Amino acid sequence: MVISINSHGVPVWRGKELDLPPKERAVLALLIKYAPIAIAKDEIIRHVWIDGNSVSDYSLTRCISQIRKSVPGIRIESIYGYGYRLEAPTIRVADSALNASTVPLTALEQYQYATSLVQQCNSKSVMQAVTVFRAIVATYPQFVLAKIALAGAIATLIGIGFEKNTDVTLREALDNLTVATELAPYLPDLTATQAWIHDITWAFDKAEKLYLDLLSKVPDSADYLLSYALHLLATSRTSDAISCLRKLLLLKPYSIHTRSLLARLLGMTGRYEDAFSELAIAEDHSAFLSHPIVEGVKVMVNAACQPSPDLIASARHLERQKNEMPPYARVCLPYVMAHCGQLDEAKQWVARQAPTQNPSPVEHIFLAKDLVAIGQFDLAAQKLKLAAQTPYGYLPFALNFPELQPISAHPIAKEIRRTLFSANKIATAPFPNNE
Repeated sequence: MVISINSHGVPVWRGKELDLPPKERAVLALLIKYAPIAIAKDEIIRHVWIDGNSVSDYSLTRCISQIRKSVPGIRIESIYGYGYRLEAPTIRVADSALNASTVPLTALEQYQYATSLVQQCNSKSVMQAVTVFRAIVATYPQFVLAKIALAGAIATLIGIGFEKNTDVTLREALDNLTVATELAPYLPDLTATQAWIHDITWAFDKAEKLYLDLLSKVPDSADYLLSYALHLLATSRTSDAISCLRKLLLLKPYSIHTRSLLARLLGMTGRYEDAFSELAIAEDHSAFLSHPIVEGVKVMVNAACQPSPDLIASARHLERQKNEMPPYARVCLPYVMAHCGQLDEAKQWVARQAPTQNPSPVEHIFLAKDLVAIGQFDLAAQKLKLAAQTPYGYLPFALNFPELQPISAHPIAKEIRRTLFSANKIATAPFPNNE
């Protein structure tokens, strides 16, 4: 009797999908995917728990024990001091494109490493991941998961608005997806990446259909839930995005990124006490004394609800780390200054900024945020108009953050929204509430 992964990415035993808790299901699927190659404990934890800094070996051991009890006909070998592997005779992967046993261990390790880089959601890490994925794909062109991951990493770089001064293009992402579709059209990761590309190219109706179909089949995937939460944010459904992130945290309670993003969205909706509670948990889970992402969100939420001149020093420090931050956690220094009673200082700071030659769309967006903070609404709206001329990227997400809300009724901002959504007919049924 063999165990397999079906077309939805779910482990199947004796012809039936295994009814396992989310973590056990994710661990077993990972073991099947990479069998007969052993996977290090740290890698399993990183895939299943994401920011698993506080996850003990005991949690993984208990998870493996539960899998063994639930599926007694398989053999999971414990490799002392390293990790676990599923023995090959019991394995059948749904398609050879998924069979990573044809890929050397070094390439699999590089793939796993690059995947973790993408999860950091900053330009430096994601670009490094693109480089690693390209090398894997060039050497192992049949490794479909790497092709999909490369397309997703490129889309993420474009989605967070930092493709300028790199050699990534949307065309490269689409070409890799085309090949992946020919080799393994059923893969859930392929559908998720297609949906994400629709989001960053502002085809939200197409993205919505793919996400809803995907999540009906694989409801317990943290990666897919995160992408869908960002989709909900881009389409101005912030409350639904919050519910989605809360469901995600039931699966990945140690994810600092997810919890920080949730705190940011809670702050955007005026739920400041809840936002600070989530930030406190994120700090507790962080292996660092001060995680810059958590600190960035904390400064922005504080500036909105309880501004104090003391925040300005922290904001200045975090401003210097902006390229290491995902956009949602990036501090808008003039916003903090103005809200903390230092409007003149904010104006001086904006005036001193050297203009970038040929600003990218995301640079126009950040300039617009700075200009809104000092009350230059017309000029800020013009910057958003320039950003909208490139029909893909970060703009729909940015429009929902409070730094740009003061110009939401500006004629140019209203026209941008009308243009963004006029071609999209998106269902507005709320995300199932898990709060």
